[in-house]
Formats: sequence, structure tokens, C-alpha cells
Amino acid sequence: MADLRMTDGRVRFWIWQGLALVRYFEGRFRRARAAARRALASAMQASFPYARVLALDLLAHILVHTGELHAGMRLLEQAAQLAASLGYADNAITLRTSVVVHELEYLLRDVASAITRAEQTLAEPGVSFFTRRNGLIELAKAQALHGRRDEAAQALAEARRISLPGTDRRGKSRWLAAQALSLLLCEGEAAARPVVAQARRAADGHAPLLAEVAFLEAMLIGPRPDLVEELLDLAKRTGMARAKVAHAFATGSGLPEPATVEDGLCRALLRCRDAAAEQRIHVLVEERLLGLVAWALNKPPGQHLILLADRLICDDRGGVSVVPAPPGPSRRVLVSLGSGYKSREALAECVWGLKRYVASKHSAVINTAMSRLRAALPEPGWVVTADDGYRVAAGVQVIVLGDELPMASTSAPPPPSDEMRIVAMLRAHGTASSADVARVLGISPSTALRALRRMVGDGRVRRLGSGRATRYVLVDGEDHQASR
Repeated sequence: MADLRMTDGRVRFWIWQGLALVRYFEGRFRRARAAARRALASAMQASFPYARVLALDLLAHILVHTGELHAGMRLLEQAAQLAASLGYADNAITLRTSVVVHELEYLLRDVASAITRAEQTLAEPGVSFFTRRNGLIELAKAQALHGRRDEAAQALAEARRISLPGTDRRGKSRWLAAQALSLLLCEGEAAARPVVAQARRAADGHAPLLAEVAFLEAMLIGPRPDLVEELLDLAKRTGMARAKVAHAFATGSGLPEPATVEDGLCRALLRCRDAAAEQRIHVLVEERLLGLVAWALNKPPGQHLILLADRLICDDRGGVSVVPAPPGPSRRVLVSLGSGYKSREALAECVWGLKRYVASKHSAVINTAMSRLRAALPEPGWVVTADDGYRVAAGVQVIVLGDELPMASTSAPPPPSDEMRIVAMLRAHGTASSADVARVLGISPSTALRALRRMVGDGRVRRLGSGRATRYVLVDGEDHQASR
């Protein structure tokens, strides 16, 4: 090494670059970084542009592993621009794809937009098989975290179909780790543990791969007896930022402030670590990491309706959606059904405060509340009719977080609207004219006509005939939905 100063600049570059690559693949990132910086300096001194591309690429990946994500991404962008300007199209494509994949892996942008960008980039011609498979593995992990269970499984299947020559230890271990994450979020810890063990074996002692698997265990799956010691050793040997964060997460000692962490996934999990369940859910909704809602509640994967102040989360074993919370009475109906089957009489009392339920007077109010509740649910079939009442479907759990709206304390529900009363009348009589509606309901003919026209306009009522012979009938779907 002492004779390096006497050699040609290009020779010095290849020596330092080779040494940096050896250290990089050994997982000794501190030493790899020092050698990579010397390689970059040698390339610049020798006015060797292609060497600059290679040196920037390697140094960028080292910085990413050690937690300097934004600096590493800037170097990757520089390398891609330089490769394109020199006419190295394949290098430029690979470098730009690496930028997109790292954004996805470390959640350096909103997870939904990162997923979309990765899907578009990985579908472009010119992306190498190795790069595409690595990208699909990260895409599967991001889809699982985002609450898109089926899309995660599809990305894993696509990655598995790409076969590379040789043993490809890295690809196998990382694919198994991604599969373990997907299984954790849709089937639970018992399904994920054996696959995690396979991922460790596939790593075959390679420190960076072992660190990736240990990170998944410490942050999401849960520790095993020797995990803390292993993480401490891996953090010291490799200098990998995620190994350090995972060790702190597992021990509770030396936890970094989330705001100081560039890694978006680490930052979100650190915010969740010591938070109450409701705050955890708010963090995950904010970060759109919806696949973790069962994890945040310390519950196994299942079918959950999680009711927040302004939102309803529907979690179907890792397939998750978020919608606005149902309106007041429908919300209280859902809360009530969370404790089990409720008859119409019981709902009328606990939701509206009725002491005496009269079907002819009050069924329209309950039917409307149920219709609105089903319309608000991503899975309408999760609330079902049973005997003369309602319940949530078997296996569905209603979880209410935060301050709940008080149940009604008055002796009667709010009076039904004219339209609700018209629905009840048409259900009882089949058809009616506007004059019939005005007479039976005790409203003016013009009020009855306006209400009927609105109901025809929004598809709830159908008009039959014309002129004085005009009559109105409920649309089948409205009658069916309201009667459930």
C-alpha cells in the first residue's frame, strides 16, 4: 500500500475500488467507506469518468447502509446523470432504479407514491433481472406494510419466477425475509417464525443479510432469546444503521429521537414503540402503513373494524382500507353491535333511548341507520341481519378507540324525515300517489311532491304512469336494503 502513490491514477482507482468492494460484501462498511472515498478521489485525479460512476455508485450504497440516506441518494443521482452523459445507458438505468428501490425500502417518500413509482420503474425495459428481482422483493414488503396483502403476494410470486445463475444467497435470504413479513401481517407470528429461520439459514453467515433478518425480528416479529446479543455484534461489525436501531428498539436503551432518523420505516416504528394503542394507530394512518394495524393493537391478524373519531379502518387479515367514520346514529349502531347481537328493540333503546319500540313508527329510522352503516363499510357483509335484529359477521371484531359519542338519553329518537316516512309508507302500501302521501303523512301536497321527486332523482323511488295517474313505488334495491 505504501507504493500506491507511485502508481498511475487509474491503477490506484482499481486497487481502492477492489478493496472497497471486498469490504462492502464482507459487511465491513466503515472500512469499505474509507476505501471507496479513496477510489473516488483517485478517479477524479486521473480524470477517469467511468471510474467516477463506479465509485459514486459504491459509496452511495455504503452511505445508505450506514444511515446517511439522503447523502447516498444524492450520490446515486450524480452517478446516474454522469453515466447517462457518458453514454452508459445500462448503468444509468440500474442507478436510477436503485434510487427508486431505496426510496421504497427506507420509505423516503409517501409509501403509496413510492409503490406507484417502483411499479412503473420495474416494468421498464432495460432493467436487469437482478435489479428487477431485488426491486420486486422491496415492493412486496412495501405492499404488505401498506395493507395491500394480495399485491404483496403477487410481487413475491413475480420475484420468485426470476431465476439467476449461481447460489444467489442474497436473493434467497431477502425473498424469505419478505415472505416472513407478509405472513406475519396476514397469518401471524406462528406462520412467520419458520420462514424467518429459513432466511437466517439462507444468509449462510453473511453479516449484512443476518442484520436485515434480525431487524425484522426485533422491530416487528418479536425477539428470540439470543437476538439482542446478535444485534449488538452485527451493529459493531457492520456499522449498519438498521442494526443499531433494532438493538436499541429491542433493549429500550439508546433509542434515537424519531425526528433525527432519516429511515422512514424506522422513524414510524420508533414513534409507535412506547405509544398507546390509539396513538399507534394514528401514526400508522398518517404514514399509511395500514398493514401494521393489528400489530399496533397487539392482536393477531383477523377481521377488525377499528373505529376512530373520524375514520373507520377495515382490516381483513392484512388487506386494509380506511374510510370516513359512519354518521352519528350509524356509528352508535356499530358500537352497540360490537358487543354482540342486538334486536331492533335493543338498538332502539341503546342508540336512540327509546323505552318502547313501535315498528310502524320507528323501523324507518333503524333501517336508514343500518343502510348508511352498510354503505360506509368497505365490507358491507360484515354487518348481517339475524332474526329480528343485527350482528357483525362471525369472526369480525369491533374495536373502538378514543372518545365515543354518548348513547342517546332522550325518551324518543329524532323524528323521521319525510323521506323516511315515505319509504315506510310505500313499503306498507306498495304504491301511492303524491296526494296519497300528503294525506297519510299529513304534509302539504307540494312538500310531498318535492320529496318524491328527490327520491326519484336519487334512484330510491320509481315513477309509474303520468299526469293524474302518476304513482310511485320503491325501487327493489332500496326496499331490500332498507328492510335488512
